[in-house]
Amino acid sequence: MTLPELLELQKQPQSAHKTLQLPVTFMLDAPIVRRVLLMGDFTDWEAGARPLTRDDNGVWRIEIALRPGRYRYAYLVDGAWVADPTCGEFETDASGNYVGVFHVR
Repeated sequence: MTLPELLELQKQPQSAHKTLQLPVTFMLDAPIVRRVLLMGDFTDWEAGARPLTRDDNGVWRIEIALRPGRYRYAYLVDGAWVADPTCGEFETDASGNYVGVFHVR
């Protein structure tokens, strides 16, 4: 989204922001693993985990559209729970697992 588009978005009523979805890219540098899944509030956690795609450099990526809000997420890396090491905000879930927290504005 360009800066003029974002500025125009800020002028819209708050109700319009609730239906807007913005692209969010998740990335994990893990060249020697076989499978990475994204899970979070927006995927119903493990039940709706989304697979990432690995590039030639071993970086896994996925882009999804999300509404503005606060989200928690983690990765399943070859079946193991992994909090995103690049995330700047963390908390623990009910099971004591670390999860990343981010905001879509």
